[in-house]
Amino acid sequence: MVRGCLHVDDVLISGDLITLSFRRFKHSSLQGPQSLKIQGACSPGSSIYVAAFLRDFLRARGAKQALLFAYPDGSPMLRREFDVALKQLLIFCGYQTSAFKGHSFRIGAATAAALRGESDAQIRAAGRWTSDAFRRYIRIA
Repeated sequence: MVRGCLHVDDVLISGDLITLSFRRFKHSSLQGPQSLKIQGACSPGSSIYVAAFLRDFLRARGAKQALLFAYPDGSPMLRREFDVALKQLLIFCGYQTSAFKGHSFRIGAATAAALRGESDAQIRAAGRWTSDAFRRYIRIA
């Protein structure tokens, strides 16, 4: 098992709820493994159904003990490679790429949690923040 990478078996989808289990991350030695729960249903005004897309991806990806983001030979996709793939996908979909990076997922998760009315403590725990830095990630117009 490659340390620090999400594996297929770190993802659980139950109805519209997606749970990602992070075994290792920046502060994992202090906090231990953490789980992040994401609502996978369509957001109001959106046609993106994350849970369905993720189910399809996992079905196509297969291999229970495999890395979630890997090349066909099983080698891990590095963060900078993920950022390049994300940029190519955004271009393909017709989006401006200057506003998005891999780190945008942290911004989106913090913002979505705030919009759902989650408390500062809940947002801090979900994002594994030990300070109030998460507040800089919340983007509500």
